[in-house]
Amino acid sequence: MTRLAKAALRRLPVDPEQLGDILHGLGEIAARSHVSIIESLIAYLGRRRRLRLNKVFAMAFAREAKTRQPVRLDAVAFAQWLSGATTNWDTLTLALSHVEHGHRFIGSGRYGLAFTARIVIGLDARAVDACIRANPNRQRLTAIGNSALAIIFPFDGKPRPAALLRSRNAAIQSIGAAALISLREIMGVPLGFRDCQAMLVAGGIAPSDATWMMGLRIKEAIHQRYRLEDALRNEAARLRYVEKNPQAAMGGAHKADAEMHMLRRRLDSYTERYTKLLPELEAMLTDMAAIWPGDGLSDEQMHWLDNIFVDTAEFRHRLAEKLPPGSNRDWLLRQNIARLQDFLGLAKTPGEVPTSYFSPDERRFQPLADWTSKSLFLLYEADRHGVGKRTSFLVSGVAQAATALMAQPFIAARRPEAWQSILTRAACAYRFALMVVAGVPEVKRNSVTTLNTLALEHAFTILSQGPIPAQASQAFFSLTTQAVHAMYYQPSPDDVREAWGLAQTLPDFARALALWSSPVLVAKHRALASDLFCRLGNLPLSQGGLDLHMSQMVSLLDMAISSCATAGRTDVIAEIVSLWREAYKDWHAINDTWAESAAMLAGAVAADGPDRVQLLADRSFAQSYCVQLIGSSKSAAMGS
Repeated sequence: MTRLAKAALRRLPVDPEQLGDILHGLGEIAARSHVSIIESLIAYLGRRRRLRLNKVFAMAFAREAKTRQPVRLDAVAFAQWLSGATTNWDTLTLALSHVEHGHRFIGSGRYGLAFTARIVIGLDARAVDACIRANPNRQRLTAIGNSALAIIFPFDGKPRPAALLRSRNAAIQSIGAAALISLREIMGVPLGFRDCQAMLVAGGIAPSDATWMMGLRIKEAIHQRYRLEDALRNEAARLRYVEKNPQAAMGGAHKADAEMHMLRRRLDSYTERYTKLLPELEAMLTDMAAIWPGDGLSDEQMHWLDNIFVDTAEFRHRLAEKLPPGSNRDWLLRQNIARLQDFLGLAKTPGEVPTSYFSPDERRFQPLADWTSKSLFLLYEADRHGVGKRTSFLVSGVAQAATALMAQPFIAARRPEAWQSILTRAACAYRFALMVVAGVPEVKRNSVTTLNTLALEHAFTILSQGPIPAQASQAFFSLTTQAVHAMYYQPSPDDVREAWGLAQTLPDFARALALWSSPVLVAKHRALASDLFCRLGNLPLSQGGLDLHMSQMVSLLDMAISSCATAGRTDVIAEIVSLWREAYKDWHAINDTWAESAAMLAGAVAADGPDRVQLLADRSFAQSYCVQLIGSSKSAAMGS
């Protein structure tokens, strides 16, 4: 049949209605055989000039009307989408769903019409547009969907996803775009980010639309990064647990070695994929910035683009910093600030600050605040008000609300929910202000000195209010550590540290951390510093506070040893080790894990030996001051 069909190509009628009728019949025959004649038909008809393809398809569409097909809801839904879709994010994502799972959404049958549509679309996809407009919501339109998917994934010909782009129908065009974006190669030829965008533009999609559409690739890469990070975290935790508890292995202790071997292989595989993914993701962000249209994207298109970031401030900022100054870059940066405002309830006036229960998820707040602080600096670096004042404007509403609330007598008992909510929001707002200060380059740090002073004053006030809300203990712990770190940026750091250390209204942790961050103050107030260190070792009254209390003790130990090591005070370090043993004596029966931490940290900062190896291998100290000190010492040694 293939030979006969090829021989008879020249006898195909010129009349488009007769040709449409014949193609419809050939499609029904081809669907019931193993014959592959569609490529020959496309090649031959493509050489015919002035072939009115719209009439050819209209005839096949009319012929299909004479056949009866059962009503299928998925087919009706697809026909309605094909008839009324417009170019937007929802259309593109639904098109991607059809590309990935097309057989689940579109009914079978109508082989003759689908065969004709595949030929017509392969030659000129615009030829089916008129038929769609003239027959909205007809179930027969599902044949066009089948043909579009067959063009993308043919079993009997060449893939032609780019042919779909010529259609002016938004749904068909989006199917073609989704196919090209999701495919990383066509017939063995790699399809890079810029190559794919160029194909979209060449196919008739506006450069601005092609830009946000290409975001689908970045979105998938971001999802892959999060999946790999979760897998690495979970598998590493499981491996540590099985190493300490072999009896907990699947199948019992005799299967522990096999499970640990499996977990290590998984970790190696995930690490390799993660290491490869990160530069690919960075390259895609760079490519998107490079192909950014000169006239930019509209606000509506920017909202569509925002979906690719998976509500992650990091990637908004990383794309924004690659774009030239303009409205689109500012839109991305302001979007990060708006997300932080929504998260914390940062209102312009004190009366608008929410008083409902608020307990921030640290895993969400920390990266959001960190990247938003970078966005705020990039946005307002050249602003006439400056970064510091802009930050003050942002947090002033909640700061005033907290100040007014704390001025009222017995407010914690009279309005406990508002007390918990506003003070927790204020603590997070002050932490954000301190992040802004820490993120400003050293050469411009003087521009945020006033902001740093105000943030430290507000932090002092809120920490002096006596017992903090139990649900906000983590937020206040982080505020204390960030505030003590920010004292370094003050014109007279030790004056601020001494004021905190001597303030009896502050919690012991804040006072001890402030004093031990300066060896000079420790020498000046030796008895008080030692007393605060030991008092912090007292067991908390509640078992629920054990973890946080231990975090405070280890944080103080880390700060004390690193500051004394920086100043070369080895005599004080020896005293710290003794103080730790004294403070830890009541903890041995509860948690013996950190009993030798002081000696280990002291040995690690003193010399490159077993203690340093142990410290660098312990993930609990990955962000510690001692590890940073060791890293800076290595960098200095390499530089010299």
